[in-house]
Amino acid sequence: MSVITNPSNRLAEIRERAEKATEGPWKVGGKGWNSATVTQNGVYFTAACRPSLQGEMDAEFIAHSREDISWLLERDKERQKLLDALVPAAKRQVEYHAGRNPPDMSFEDHNTAVSALAKLEGK
Repeated sequence: MSVITNPSNRLAEIRERAEKATEGPWKVGGKGWNSATVTQNGVYFTAACRPSLQGEMDAEFIAHSREDISWLLERDKERQKLLDALVPAAKRQVEYHAGRNPPDMSFEDHNTAVSALAKLEGK
């Protein structure tokens, strides 16, 4: 994997890998060696892990990664929409306080910004 400095590019690469991966749910299975087994239409794909408690935890992590990554990517998309709603209002406020422009924030802008901020803060 190449080193990527742009978070948007990194997220795009992660999203692309997730979309290409075998659909879940993935399940942990196997005897002796712990493994993360992906089952789809009767076909099994297995990632072997060490036969130990750590190996069992690694297998659980791998098995859950299919749904976990998709869930995280969706949360990122939601947060980006909220941030996109805040940026214009924040820029207008910065310009206003810097004395460059009179305030031109409408009530709708204000309410959108307040709502987005509350969602970002988990309220």
